[in-house]
Amino acid sequence: MEHFQATMEYKGCDRLNFVLDISQNLHCYDFQPDAAAVVEHGKKAAIKNGLVHPGTLKAGSFDYEFYGHQQIQNAGMVLTEYGYIQRSEESFYYDCSQALIKPEM
Repeated sequence: MEHFQATMEYKGCDRLNFVLDISQNLHCYDFQPDAAAVVEHGKKAAIKNGLVHPGTLKAGSFDYEFYGHQQIQNAGMVLTEYGYIQRSEESFYYDCSQALIKPEM
């Protein structure tokens, strides 16, 4: 449910037909729901990037939550009330609404 709510907030969704399309296209949005996921993401990224090595003193005192937030923001994710979210590369299928068409200049 949080993934759905975060997507609606991210898209500024206020039309029922678009709500229905979003509910069928949640796979189009990458989502990090809570602090535990951010900490785990920060830990994996810090190890992968060679900043810490498991079992060392530095690994025990490293701020994984801060690093996770930085990595997520650097990846282009946006913080909503429900967690971090961003649009993925997956195709969005419109069944109930239409894609916004930008006017030509």
